[in-house]
Amino acid sequence: MTKLSAHTILQLLKLCHQVTPIGGTCIDLYNGSGTTGIACAKEGFSYIGIEMNKKYCDISIGRINEALRQFDCDITCTLETLAYSANDPEFNVTNPAA
Repeated sequence: MTKLSAHTILQLLKLCHQVTPIGGTCIDLYNGSGTTGIACAKEGFSYIGIEMNKKYCDISIGRINEALRQFDCDITCTLETLAYSANDPEFNVTNPAA
């Protein structure tokens, strides 16, 4: 993990603790490469990440699952694809679930 990403994760951990109750769920509307999901995995928060770009969903699933393995969690991150209208793009949701 690079210094930048470690620093980013520390900032996200602080934010998660400020806005998410103990045992709560953090929702990231711009999942990207899953850094918030990694921070949540480290602290035991439930996490839902929303991302329109499937490439980034695949990247984030790999990163979050690696973090879950490192933290000895018995859960894995999965992908659900949602479409809210036939004329609108699909939304991909990453969700570590038991």
